Amino acid sequence: MTYDVPDAPTLAKYLDLLTRVLIAIRGSADEEAADLAYAVHNLPALLLRWRDRNEEEQLTAILRFERKYPKWGDHFSIALQSSRASEE
Repeated sequence: MTYDVPDAPTLAKYLDLLTRVLIAIRGSADEEAADLAYAVHNLPALLLRWRDRNEEEQLTAILRFERKYPKWGDHFSIALQSSRASEE
């Protein structure tokens, strides 16, 4: 799959918006939605500071969510496990 990404300032602007949305959802009364937002709210910052990335920390957060809510199986973590994600 090929992606067409915007210039750095535009990407940063939309990732900042996504961060703000995820942080707002973390305060949701819906515990599952709040937990999922908590698990991924650092993704935009991870993408903007790729040089300093800690992908293992992000995978751990997603796996923690999937363990707490087993109905999701590996629905989210599969995206971070590149060899499996590329098969879909």
